[in-house]
Formats: sequence, C-alpha cells, structure tokens
Amino acid sequence: MGRVNVVRKIGPSTYIAGTPQGGIWKTVDNGVNWVPKTDGIAFMSIGDIRMNPNDSMKMYAITGDRNMISSQSIGIIKSTDGGDTWSTTSLVLTPELDKSNSNIGIKPNNPNHMIAVVQNYVYYTTDAWNTYTKGIYMEGGLDVLYTNDFIIISDEKDPYLEVQIMEQLLNEFI
Repeated sequence: MGRVNVVRKIGPSTYIAGTPQGGIWKTVDNGVNWVPKTDGIAFMSIGDIRMNPNDSMKMYAITGDRNMISSQSIGIIKSTDGGDTWSTTSLVLTPELDKSNSNIGIKPNNPNHMIAVVQNYVYYTTDAWNTYTKGIYMEGGLDVLYTNDFIIISDEKDPYLEVQIMEQLLNEFI
C-alpha cells in the first residue's frame, strides 16, 4: 500500500484509505486485510476521501497528492456503493506537473455542496460534482474547512487571498 494520505471509518470494522501511489484501499476486518479498489483506473493517486454525512455509501475522492512532484490530479472521482467501485465526476482534468491539491470540503447540512482545490484552483459544486464552477487560483499549502456557516481555504503563501476567497464563496455558495 505504501504511504497513506487519508483513512476514513465507514462502519464498525470497515475503513477506506487513500494513498499517493496505490489508489484507494478498503478493509472490512479492522485493517487485517486491505483490498485495492482503484486498480482498474490508471495512474491513481488519492489525496483525500470524504463521505456524504447522510449516506456513507456515497464517497468522493480527490486525485493527486499534496506532494506535487510525485503525482498529478485527474480531478474528483466518486463511489455510490461504499467505496467498492469508483467512477469519474464532471470534474475531469488533464494531469499537470507542479500543481497543488487539497482535501474536499462537504457542507454538513447540504452534502451536495462541496469545495476542493485541484491543480491550484478552487472548484465548487452544488450538485455533488454533476457540474462545477472553477474559482480563484491559489498557491501554497492548501486546506479546506466547510461548515454549515462558513468556509475556510488556507493558503500559507498569501493569507489575504484567504479573505478574498471566503468573501467570494460566502456571496456565491453559502
């Protein structure tokens, strides 16, 4: 499996993990055995996985890695069967070198609303990635926090940009 970027609990003994070089893995026995779930998708690196808070069968993963040199993003992929199979969403990108990716933020009281930073751009959706809007360009270490009341996207290279993004998203997206 290699280095692991994210592990999420799905059920009492079921977990899903995302790795920068090995894709998505799932265990149903508290980690004793792990099964790869994205071997059929070429060039799969996973930076984050998030579940719909109302339906743990629906999951979204951001492809790529924060380590921009080791892997590139092809966008957002989704699962509707608890992580057993994965498919692309409308956000499909051409892989580019030296582009940052972040985690995915999901609005708790409306899980169709999501935000992610992919290839240095803020992308957001109001329909669970059936469509999306491309927002502002960012650089630096990126993190997304999405609550019912606010959105924070951090950019360690330009703190002022965080304020601009928050104002834009508050006006358009909350």
